Amino acid sequence: MWTSSTLCDTLPLPALAARLGIHHAIGFPHRTERFTSLRVPARSLRDGRGTRDGSGGATRLREVVVSGFLPTIVETDPEEGNGRPERPAHRLGKSARQARIMAELSASPLLRASDLAARLGVSGETIRRDLVELGERGLINRTYGGAARPFALEPALGERERMLVAERRAIGAAVADMIGSDEVLMMGAGSTTLQVARHLAARQTHITVITHAFNIATMLATNPAIRVLVCPGRFNGRDAYVYGAQTIAHLAGFEANRAIVGATGIGLHGANEADDEAAAVFRTMIARSAETIIVVDHSKFNQPALSVFAPWDEIDKVVTDQRPAGTLARTIERASVEIVLAARVESPADAATG
Repeated sequence: MWTSSTLCDTLPLPALAARLGIHHAIGFPHRTERFTSLRVPARSLRDGRGTRDGSGGATRLREVVVSGFLPTIVETDPEEGNGRPERPAHRLGKSARQARIMAELSASPLLRASDLAARLGVSGETIRRDLVELGERGLINRTYGGAARPFALEPALGERERMLVAERRAIGAAVADMIGSDEVLMMGAGSTTLQVARHLAARQTHITVITHAFNIATMLATNPAIRVLVCPGRFNGRDAYVYGAQTIAHLAGFEANRAIVGATGIGLHGANEADDEAAAVFRTMIARSAETIIVVDHSKFNQPALSVFAPWDEIDKVVTDQRPAGTLARTIERASVEIVLAARVESPADAATG
């Protein structure tokens, strides 16, 4: 029977020889070799650490196997023949390895294949096969020598309205609580801003709202105390909003207390949007408003998209359902952007079934 234990992920080969008590040149493997072994009498080792224990006999041999530059000690019994070394116990299977690659990409937008191979203890060819498969599944973008996060493509509005409903409802309520009487708002199209409109319409607040989204205008118009101004422009039937030069020129004729817009994602550079036409409208709304409020649920954190329409120094508040973490949180803090956490609210339907 064999037993194996990883000695060190990064130990240079000369240091490895010293740790194993090898004092003469024993043909160190070239870095290009796939499998090479250094055979050492067991009496020169104790627990794989290279400490001499003075015991006699050498019925067992230990091999230092260099596979993908990862040294591993393997014990063999000469009477059982020269079996092949086992795969290191820590090495991940394909599914776990690909999950690790996706986790690495969530922390860094760009990864090199050689770095992934070193971290996961596998060959470059194995990593390349993983990247090809993940790319074919649309989970990553292949780059020269590595991988990048895919840019987001927003689902249609009707589909987005059915996603994370409770979280977006809470965000809508939190934003509505901030709005006072006689304010002028600019509201961008989106499923989360639609939740803001629902809560505003229910509160009988005397406000003026300028919007390019037909569903938001229709929702707000149910309350006669809200004045609704709808922008002209080219109509997007998929998401029920207008865009283009006429829309932007119309917005440029107004000023507002606040711009309330959603986003495909928020990242290190600010708020971004998959639809560049919508992004141009959002950018104009922000330029014409005294305060910018970005409304996003936690699924939008660290999500890249085509167009960055608002860098962090142009954003005043982010209203969301969970606090960002890691590098994103530090970036937001450095920009002095206020994070407003929305408390989950219960809808009448929830209460009836509760």
